[in-house]
Amino acid sequence: MRSGGQPLRFTAAGRALLAGGVGAVLLGVVVGAPLAVALGAVALALLVFDLASTRDRARRLARLSVRVELLGRRGAVRGHPLPMTLHISRAEHGRALPVRLRVRITGEPRPLTELALRIPGGARAEVPLAPIFDVAGHWAVHGLELTVAGLFGLAVIDLYRPEEHGLTVTPARPRPDASTPMRVPPASEPRQVGEAHTRRPGEGGDLLELRDYVPGDPVRAIAWKATARRGRPLVRQTEEARQHRVHLLLAIGPTMRSGPHGRTALDRAVDHCDAELTGARTAQVGLTTFDHRIYGHLDADQGPVHVQRLRRHLLDLRRVVDDDLTEIAMGELLTKVGQFFERQLRVPMRRPGALDPRHLRSTVDPLAEQFDPGRLYEAVTAWLAEARDPAHAALHAKSRPARDTFEARLRLFCALRSIPLPYRLTGPADAAEQGLRAAVARLMRAPVSDEVRLYTDLSGLSADGVGLRALRGLAVKRPRLVVATSEAPTPEVARALGALRAQQIRF
Repeated sequence: MRSGGQPLRFTAAGRALLAGGVGAVLLGVVVGAPLAVALGAVALALLVFDLASTRDRARRLARLSVRVELLGRRGAVRGHPLPMTLHISRAEHGRALPVRLRVRITGEPRPLTELALRIPGGARAEVPLAPIFDVAGHWAVHGLELTVAGLFGLAVIDLYRPEEHGLTVTPARPRPDASTPMRVPPASEPRQVGEAHTRRPGEGGDLLELRDYVPGDPVRAIAWKATARRGRPLVRQTEEARQHRVHLLLAIGPTMRSGPHGRTALDRAVDHCDAELTGARTAQVGLTTFDHRIYGHLDADQGPVHVQRLRRHLLDLRRVVDDDLTEIAMGELLTKVGQFFERQLRVPMRRPGALDPRHLRSTVDPLAEQFDPGRLYEAVTAWLAEARDPAHAALHAKSRPARDTFEARLRLFCALRSIPLPYRLTGPADAAEQGLRAAVARLMRAPVSDEVRLYTDLSGLSADGVGLRALRGLAVKRPRLVVATSEAPTPEVARALGALRAQQIRF
């Protein structure tokens, strides 16, 4: 049902009164009971009166000016409030207008703020808001949902006011005792500030020993004379002063994302990884994120620009759009983007004669017959051409091509406009094993790390699987290995990690 171009719906009480009134009238007519007919007529008249009051309030609501202002910087810390101000003004004088208001922020499964306001005529007011964000990432205030009910609350009309406020929610700082901090050598040990005596083959310095060649060692490190004498490849192990190098391995699969909103293993792991970046001021830090494959890799480095790049990658973990990591059909994707254009940007994208999804119980059309793909392609392509800037360069590069160019552009549009796509719930049986092996193999090709910290829930890993076998290969390079888990490992996995001399901690 519509009222003046706005959707009108009955509340539970209104539906019950409508069913009771119609039933009473029909029953009274059939059995010849005038009292039942009269009661049914009174119920229906009450419902019609409430509908009229709802329409009147909706007309006054349409003339209401309301907007949200973010105070200070457009950012918040996960689990902490973000100050906002709600500006309301009503030019006309008259009766007070009761309104229920909700601030919708993408990425959150519920409205962050819901208020019941009673706005007097001709009033201008500022209402302070302090919503709390549960998940770190790049989000956006997409708009305000206003709901006005009739005099008796039997029917309501919803009005949406689009807004666009991008914001960044940074990870929270974990408890001091929640995990073991990164081990960086003290400043008294190195030759220079931020440097430590570490073993690094083939790049000059004092000779420590000759050892067997390991795949991944540089060719220039091979001791050719010693190799010829002993009949097997040997490399020079030297000692020199260089920066302490730490690499973080972070699992981002579906099991890491399961759990209460804002309290998943991935949320806690991102908090700890961000804390590592803050604490390691004199160390070079690298990061590899993986599911059944590597999602992103950044070699160890230091400096504010590199740390900002690492933090941006951590925040992007909540807007993954790759087709092999998300679970959404092409028809659903078209519907999401089409509804965003129509509701948020007020651009019509519907096919001529297509059904209005507000008349349907489900707004998802698997056959993609509601929205015009040609219009969507042109609109999305035009927006992406304007939005390609240096701040989004990493996200553009990280997004893997989908099955076709159109789908890839739709997915990238969803990421940049903060339209969340559902992460896949299932995957290959050996996804965790293959992902860990790929991450370790990529790390083996990078410069030698002094410390490797693995954040995982150990789901899908076995003591004799390829994942832990890859860690055994990594142990040959003698890094300090720390395995941070959200769940207690099985005795077999614990013994396997103990054999690697890995420090096991919980986060």
